[in-house]
Amino acid sequence: MLWAIHESGLPRESLRCTFCDTSNEDRLTYEHLDLLRKRVAEPAGIIGGIEVLTPERPFFELALWKHRFPSRKAQFCTQHLKLFPTQAWIHKHQNLGFEVVVLNGKRTGESAQRKASMAGKPEREWSPFWACEEWAPLAAWTIEDVLAIHRRHGIPLNPLYALGAKRVGCFPCINCGKPEIRMVSKIRPEKIDEIEQWEQRFETEYGRPSTFFPSKTATRPYRTKTFTDKDGKPHHVAPIREIVRWAQTERGGEQMRLDMDEPKACWMNYGACE
Repeated sequence: MLWAIHESGLPRESLRCTFCDTSNEDRLTYEHLDLLRKRVAEPAGIIGGIEVLTPERPFFELALWKHRFPSRKAQFCTQHLKLFPTQAWIHKHQNLGFEVVVLNGKRTGESAQRKASMAGKPEREWSPFWACEEWAPLAAWTIEDVLAIHRRHGIPLNPLYALGAKRVGCFPCINCGKPEIRMVSKIRPEKIDEIEQWEQRFETEYGRPSTFFPSKTATRPYRTKTFTDKDGKPHHVAPIREIVRWAQTERGGEQMRLDMDEPKACWMNYGACE
């Protein structure tokens, strides 16, 4: 958004900003959204400020409807909570006569997986999914470039990064690692309570457990819930309380961590402490 408004050269009256609310956001993200609205979008005269898009079903209700929580191989949360609402927004504006171009902030430097998925793709191309052009102007940007544009325009990062989060699109995300799980259990214990309640609701409604984190997240001793599938095969899964216990261990899931103090923001190498 900072690039589009301040550095792209695009006419500001043509820009629109949206935010996909998964309903599994942290309160700091909502506060940061308000900051971006008041200090970036509105002063730039962006029509509509930042429009919030809501899905047909919020995160937990979506998982219940799917009879399972999402996983890396079945990440339907991204589709239903972000992609489909954005797609509907685009089609609505196309039907109103607008020519829409999607600005995508993906960077090849985000991860090896992202780099592989973007390899060889042009900066601008037609997207069959969006049914319009999609631009990726920040594809070659480094994290230093991202931090620099925030500094140039006096806008802070989402505060969750400084607390140790690697991703803030959902909080927590099903792809969180041990440090993030520890952080959530420490600063948002009520979130662990909420996840536990939904896990229990799954078991009540479907007669088998479905856990927020996939079964292979934790090592075997922490997979204390067992169920048998329709083929008679037993499965062992780790409920959220066991996941939190597992997150306190060293690599391998056996020895407890000796240093229980969490690293500061620069643990992420994001330079967020600056």
